[in-house]
Amino acid sequence: MEEKIVRVLFVVLMGLGIASSASTGLGATYAVESPDKKLRATVEDGARLTFTLKADGKTVVDQRPLALKTEAGAFGANATALSNEMSRADAPVKPVIDVKKAGSTPYNTLTLYFMDFTLGVRMCDEAATCRLSAPSGKGLVVEDETFERASPQASTVTRLTVGEERVVVRGIRPEEQLWGAYQFPRPFRIGDRLVVSVHITTDSISTYGAAARWFESGDAGQTWKEVDASVAYACGLRLSNGDRVYFPPESGIDVSKYRLAPWGQFTPGYDFSMQAEEGTLPVPDGMTCWMGGTTIYAYLAGRLPPSLTKTEWALQRIPAGQTQPVSEFAQVDWPSLTRVVHVESNGRKILKSIFPRGNPKLGPDGAIWVSVFSGEGHINPENGQYSPYYSAEIFRSEDNGRTFRRRAHMEYEADGKTYPYKSGGFSDSDFAFMPDGSIIWLFRSNWFSSTGREWDPMYLARSTDGGATWTKPARFSDVGTLPRLCTLKNGATLVCYARPGMFVSVCENAAGTRWCEPLMLMEAGDRSRLGNVKIETPIFHQWDGTGGNPELIPRDDNSALLFYSDFYYPDEKGIKRKTILCKPITVERKVHHDN
Repeated sequence: MEEKIVRVLFVVLMGLGIASSASTGLGATYAVESPDKKLRATVEDGARLTFTLKADGKTVVDQRPLALKTEAGAFGANATALSNEMSRADAPVKPVIDVKKAGSTPYNTLTLYFMDFTLGVRMCDEAATCRLSAPSGKGLVVEDETFERASPQASTVTRLTVGEERVVVRGIRPEEQLWGAYQFPRPFRIGDRLVVSVHITTDSISTYGAAARWFESGDAGQTWKEVDASVAYACGLRLSNGDRVYFPPESGIDVSKYRLAPWGQFTPGYDFSMQAEEGTLPVPDGMTCWMGGTTIYAYLAGRLPPSLTKTEWALQRIPAGQTQPVSEFAQVDWPSLTRVVHVESNGRKILKSIFPRGNPKLGPDGAIWVSVFSGEGHINPENGQYSPYYSAEIFRSEDNGRTFRRRAHMEYEADGKTYPYKSGGFSDSDFAFMPDGSIIWLFRSNWFSSTGREWDPMYLARSTDGGATWTKPARFSDVGTLPRLCTLKNGATLVCYARPGMFVSVCENAAGTRWCEPLMLMEAGDRSRLGNVKIETPIFHQWDGTGGNPELIPRDDNSALLFYSDFYYPDEKGIKRKTILCKPITVERKVHHDN
C-alpha cells in the first residue's frame, strides 16, 4: 500500500515567522478530523499553543509549537481560547503542493478565538492547514512544512560523529599543580565568535571569582587566541529585550574574624530563631565533617549577622544598544536559603558564595532559567530539618534578571539503595526544554570531599507542567560529574559528562527519556601512566587524568563543540601539560525504512 504524504501549511497573518518553542503541556485540548476520519488534529492551549496531527492513529506531527511574532507583539504564549466553533464546507482548496485530489474538496474547520488572535485548523482528506491571524489583517505565508507519514517499520537513526580535537591552551605540567589550574572551561558565543574562559588557579570556594584566562576563536574552534578578560561582560545571555546579562563567579568571604558560638551554647534550649550579632556566627543549624579536617557549618541565611545575610546575585548587564556593562544585584527569593561556612583545620573560616553555577537559559516562556545548588548541607524547605546533602534548585526571572524566584527544588532522599547514604547529594545539574514540551533535569550526585570516591551515579528527572512538579530522579548513568545539555537547531539534544572518562550521548525521542549508547571520548581507566613521571600510587584525579568538567555549546545547526581538560596532553616537545581542548560533535538524524 502506497504511503500517504501529509502536508501541513502554516499561514501567519501579519507574521514575521513561527517561533520555535516548547509547549508546557497544560491547558484544554480541541480536536478536529478530516471528512474521511483518517486524519485527526488536536490543538492544546495554555502556557503554549501546540498542534498534533495523527494519520490512521499514528502520530506524524507531535505537539508542534504555534506562535506568532509580529511588529505589534507576540501571540501564542499563555493562550487560552475564549470560544470555539466547528464547521463543514465543500469548496475549492488549493494546497501549496499539489495532491491527488483537486477542485471541490470537502473539509472540516476548527476555529479557536483568543483574546488577540484567531487560530483556524482546516482538515481535508489529504491535508491539514493551520492559520494564525492577528486582528489587523495583512496575510503573509511564512513557511511550508511537509511531514512524511512513517510506516510501522520506519525508525529514526541517529549518528554521532566526533571531529578532530583542537588545542585552546596548554598550561602547566600536572606535577606543578594537580587540581584546579587549567581546568573548568566555560564557553560562550558572541555573534560569529566563540569565547571560552579557563580557570588557572586552585579549585577552592575562595577562588571562584579569581582571574581566568580568556580565549577567542573566529573559525568555529579551529584556532584560538588569548583575549582580554573584559570580554566576559559580552558573554552573557542575550534576552528578548536586547539586554545581555552575565553572572560572574563569586569567591567566598573570609569570616575568620567572626567568633564562633561557644560549644556551651549547643543545648536544646538555644533559640534558633535569633539573628546573630555582628562579628559572631551563631550555633549552626547543622554540621558536616569533611575529609582533611574541614568542618562545614550550615546556617539559615537569616540567622547570620546583618552583614552576611546576602540574598542576591551579582550581575553584569549590557543594556540593549550599549557596549559597556552595568553592575547590578539580582534579588533572589530563596526559601530556606542555607549558607555554609567552611572551617578549616587552621581556623580559617570562609562563607561560601551562592552565585548560580549553572548556565542560564531562555525558556520557551521568555523567562531566564538557571540551575543552582545548596551548600554542603542545608535546611530542607519541606520539613525544616537539616540535611547533610546538597540539593539542586532551578530559578526563574520574569523581569529580565532583576529578580529571581525558585521554580524547582530537588531534595536528595537517601534510602541506601537507589540513593546511597554515603553521597554528596544532588549538586551540579543542568536542564533542557524538550520538543514535547517537557523539561528534563540531570544531576550529579557524587562529591569526593564528602565520600572519598568519584563513582556515584548521575540521575534524571522530568517535568510535564513547566517545572512545577517533577518525577522522582531515576538513574541515568553509573558515573558522571557536571552534566551539560545542549540543544541544536536540528532538534537534537546532546549531553556530556565525565569522571572517570568522558562521554557524550544524544536523545532519541522528544520526551528526553530515550538516549543512545554514549560515546566514550576519553578512557575510563587508569591514565596516570601517561604523565611525565611514573606515579606509583595515583590518587583518583591522577588516575583519571581529566578535570571531568566538560562543556558543550552549539557550533552550527547540526553540531556542537565539546570543551574539556586533559592533564596529560603533550606539547611540541612531548612534555605532558594540563591542556584545554575542544572537538566538534556532529549529529546526523535520518528516517530509515525497512523493506
